[in-house]
Amino acid sequence: ELTFDFSDYINPPDGNGTLGQIIIFPDFDNRDQDNVIYFDNITFNPAGSTPSDGPEVPAPTPPAIPPGNVISIFSDAFTNVEGTDFNPDWGQSTQVSIIEIQGNETLKYANFNYQGTQFAQALDVSEMQFLHLDMWTADATSVNVFCISPGPVETAFALPITPNQWVSYDIPLSAFAPVDLTEVIQFKFDGGDGTQTIYLDNLYFYTGEVEEGSDATLSDLQVDGSTVSGFSPSILNYSVVLPEGTTEVPTVTATTNDPEATAVITPASQIPGTTSILVTSANTEVELTYTVAFSLETEGLTGPNYPIDFEPGGFGADWTWTVFENETNPPLEIISNPDPSGINTSANVAKFTALEVGNPWAGVESEQGVDLGTFEWSDDNRIVKIMVWKPIISDVGIKFATETGWAQEELKVSNTLTNEWEELTFDFSDFINPPDGNGTLGQIIIFPDFAEREQDNVIYFDNITFNPVGDTPSDEPDVAAPTPPARNPEDVISVFSEAYTNVEGTNFNPDWGQSTQVSIIEIQGNQTLKYENFNYQGTEFANPLNVTQMETLHLDMWTADATSVNVFLISTGPEETAFVLPITPNQWVSYDIPLSEFAGVDLEDVIQFKFDGGDGTPTLYLDNLYFYRIPTSLSDISQDAFTVYPNPVRSGDIVNLSARAKQVEVFDISGKLIQSFMNTSSVPTDIMNRGVYFMRIQSDNGHVQVSRLIVK
Repeated sequence: ELTFDFSDYINPPDGNGTLGQIIIFPDFDNRDQDNVIYFDNITFNPAGSTPSDGPEVPAPTPPAIPPGNVISIFSDAFTNVEGTDFNPDWGQSTQVSIIEIQGNETLKYANFNYQGTQFAQALDVSEMQFLHLDMWTADATSVNVFCISPGPVETAFALPITPNQWVSYDIPLSAFAPVDLTEVIQFKFDGGDGTQTIYLDNLYFYTGEVEEGSDATLSDLQVDGSTVSGFSPSILNYSVVLPEGTTEVPTVTATTNDPEATAVITPASQIPGTTSILVTSANTEVELTYTVAFSLETEGLTGPNYPIDFEPGGFGADWTWTVFENETNPPLEIISNPDPSGINTSANVAKFTALEVGNPWAGVESEQGVDLGTFEWSDDNRIVKIMVWKPIISDVGIKFATETGWAQEELKVSNTLTNEWEELTFDFSDFINPPDGNGTLGQIIIFPDFAEREQDNVIYFDNITFNPVGDTPSDEPDVAAPTPPARNPEDVISVFSEAYTNVEGTNFNPDWGQSTQVSIIEIQGNQTLKYENFNYQGTEFANPLNVTQMETLHLDMWTADATSVNVFLISTGPEETAFVLPITPNQWVSYDIPLSEFAGVDLEDVIQFKFDGGDGTPTLYLDNLYFYRIPTSLSDISQDAFTVYPNPVRSGDIVNLSARAKQVEVFDISGKLIQSFMNTSSVPTDIMNRGVYFMRIQSDNGHVQVSRLIVK
């Protein structure tokens, strides 16, 4: 945000009219190329209204919480645990002080880079549900909070930042898995560069009543009659290693915490394979999916253990990672995915900070023989893949070592994309197994940014897998498109889907002079539209469709080679409007497009679809083309005391409420619960992709309203 001070400017002299025009020069300079400039939110403010570098008012007063439902660390509103050290000497640059703002004690972190808090005794917060804190900052751009248990085992949560105002955060404790919640010994905040200042207040754990019928957790998960190792209701993914030669899929049984909830178990089709358990709450508003991944043990060898996905119950999150050749060697962090979009929507990822003063070969390595396990190269595992998110183009290096230190030179592959997730493939086909006497491969060594640096670079990586030689992506889908949810007939108008009754008489291949060849094929018994030699393709309805009562167009698309695809709605005229479909190749992608995106089209008189963007060579696969609205229970949007703003909101920004709510639940367009907060007046959107969501807001007196939220 830029500030222009017109304090020295005069009003027009008599006879020269009145100010009535704004003139903007977005790029007032000589240019070597075309520059695209965006601008927004021009405001007129009083003189002297520049933001303060510190809060002028205290943090919001927390609600009254019964003593048995809160464990407070720092808050004037509750009785705090005794003996806490708010400034342990961990070598930080941060300067800690406790100041008063309007009589309210507040923690101040000046020169913030990182800061710990040490409890006098370990805290058992296993009966709590949330960690609450309030933060104010004028200049911090990245702040993470950690809960830490002995080990140390620590997990970060990235705090979305809105500068120059108090922001309240209510973080589910499940976000800190696999931290031992019966023995929390420390907090840690990091993300600063030693120059910023943050203010903190009201740090406490608390629990609230779970809405009746909304519990979708398991109380037990068993494999062949025995509880799976490490089971916890808040951990969703598990791995089980079976004896070599096992061919029969083990029997998985699941017990729900709420007897009225349902659990649907889908067994693995083979070994290795994964059994999934879909748990639906009694009120059908909450769904959780637990998984058990089965792999086979090889005699004498225990690995490689993968996918290295950094998820609780998976591989990587609890490994011992050691950073090397990176000056001060800041530790590898396991954090919430900062950009859950594109090809990687997983919850957790690894964060590596490559320091400018570090060596080009700065990297991180697993514990030898323990984490990755021991393995030998074979045609079943020589293709190693890793997802990376990088702000710059540079090589990523990977190599493997034995307990004797024997290793071949690292294999390097450069990323081609910046500021988005990309999967890199490393082919170890020419690598040999260790010669006799040189040990067994048992350690992975990763060089996330193998290059000279002009600044610190933060690299994220995730989902490391070992794949068979020749495991190149297929040019057609191996599995059918996702099955749509059950919907009431009055809430859907289906054009092409086996899940619903389709409108009759649709012509899926009108002659518009296209090169596209249209066919209907079966994938796993499911009919699917195939567009081959795609340049453009129309679909013509037998009668115009009135979709004014619908809210969203849904479709699923799979492509291996298309780089540009647009979908159009067309009404009589013709009036047509395109929507650009973001493409992730070699997987089914589901799109839910608000009909407001097709402005200009008469939604009472939709006569055609059109897809275009191809050059006559790509192939598309399409399924589940339908219009829908959410069920009446959520779509009856109430006008109530709570105002939701800004709305629409940009993904990653904070949504505010006009008053504090007892509970806020956020549902996606299908009615699935994706976030829940207690006693808050703000909601982060960092895990929300572009689309339509619904906020169920409950006031202290029990009144409930549902508000539509658009994330752009």
